Amino acid sequence: MQLRITWPEMPKLIVEGQEFEIVPRAFVDEILNELPDEVPEIGFGYQEEGQYFLVARENVQLKKLYLTPDLPELEAFGNVTLFVGFVFLKNLKIDEYLEAYDTDFSPSLTVLGDLHVRQAFLGGNIFYVQGDLTAFIVYGEYNHGMLYVNGILRAKAIIMQDMACFANQIEAEILYDMDEIETINLVRAENGELQKVKNFYMSTHELKDFLAEGIETVRLWGQDYPNGVIASELHLLLNDKPTNYPDFSAHVAERFDAIFGLAILQADRDGHVKLEIEDGRGNSCIFTQYIFEEAEYRMVAIESPLDTRMIHHTVAEDQYQGHLVYKNRETGEETSTFTIKMTDDTLQARMIKYAFGVAEAGIYRYMDVIAREINTDTPFELKPGKGAGQVSFDLSSVQVEELVGFAEAKWGESMEKFERRSGVEFKYLFEELISITFDASMKNVTYQNVPVFDVPRKQIVALLKETDAKPYLKEGKMIFKQLGIELAGITSERIDHIRIFSYS
Repeated sequence: MQLRITWPEMPKLIVEGQEFEIVPRAFVDEILNELPDEVPEIGFGYQEEGQYFLVARENVQLKKLYLTPDLPELEAFGNVTLFVGFVFLKNLKIDEYLEAYDTDFSPSLTVLGDLHVRQAFLGGNIFYVQGDLTAFIVYGEYNHGMLYVNGILRAKAIIMQDMACFANQIEAEILYDMDEIETINLVRAENGELQKVKNFYMSTHELKDFLAEGIETVRLWGQDYPNGVIASELHLLLNDKPTNYPDFSAHVAERFDAIFGLAILQADRDGHVKLEIEDGRGNSCIFTQYIFEEAEYRMVAIESPLDTRMIHHTVAEDQYQGHLVYKNRETGEETSTFTIKMTDDTLQARMIKYAFGVAEAGIYRYMDVIAREINTDTPFELKPGKGAGQVSFDLSSVQVEELVGFAEAKWGESMEKFERRSGVEFKYLFEELISITFDASMKNVTYQNVPVFDVPRKQIVALLKETDAKPYLKEGKMIFKQLGIELAGITSERIDHIRIFSYS
């Protein structure tokens, strides 16, 4: 990148022992406009009189850097009405930590060389590195920010909590995200030539696999994250020995046998079986056993709108092979495929092994639901069947409304205390209750003799609206296939029967 520095001599100030020039945005934009087109607008995304950057022309080494618009040093410059970011025209090395002060609006950071930092907490703006970013741990929070590394992003752990991250290449031990980390893969096209393809990188671990003991967590969007993250203490989040699947290949066969030995996965006489359940995050866990050209195969997979991560077992040859299949987000068509051996330790291999663990845990939770006993003095019955894990009960629409109100009335109480005491789990987003889960194994916990069930609140509301609008439906039943809810015997005052396909 050829720099064009056209501004005249500017006033200077000292921040963290380093001299910076105070440069109006109009001059800095001549440099920023040369960045890749995919990089969002750096700064606050709008033009305003009095926007200034702090610019360092030479290589810089700092002890720490706190990205805040409230710099006391700027008070002497009355024309600086809005400080929008730091720009380092060469390399930046930070011995301790880099911290964005706010996840909504923090000053931006632009490094046109390499960035070395022990730990970085980012959020609230665009963070661009033209060269390589090397760190022990990188933590991004909230969708008002983005990290863009034009070179290689190297870190022991990269954690993205609803923040986008792009790097041309990623070298890491741990990835933990919700489909926000994107990178470039070299893929061989049908004509044999290598081409670059953008792909999202999924989590390689569960939080418990690498989180140090004693760290509090918070559940957001169906996934746990460390709570109260402090940039100077990011390194404390990681335990000394994260789970990196060292013995995976030695135990994958017995784990497969245990899964496909479950009663729910016993094949019919034609040798075929397929079960699909949800993983709690909107993805599908798929368990398949089938015969093809007289050969038997078994497969465990997790499928999302972006990818399918699977382990395939060729029974006759007793071979296990992993596949990571990327898909076009809009069309669902396959875009690229990676194949791994069980002994591989690449990021793709860890993503596949992690997915297998999620599916494995999911099938055992699913079987626990099927086998769980319910109080005989309630109208509930839990039994296997075509949908398996079905919960059948009598519940009026009025009771459903009261149940929702019952949960919302508890909003002001400590949720952790209430959940621990009652066995009721509340899932919420932006302070809106989105689902209620009842631990049916706790026999003494009911509401109007009805265990609380796992079904999103919006689906309950939709169900109520439908029954209110159509008190009588053809043949007395209605099936919400996408909702997993089957209704029967609907009248104007009562839903005689509800069946919920429970995957919790």
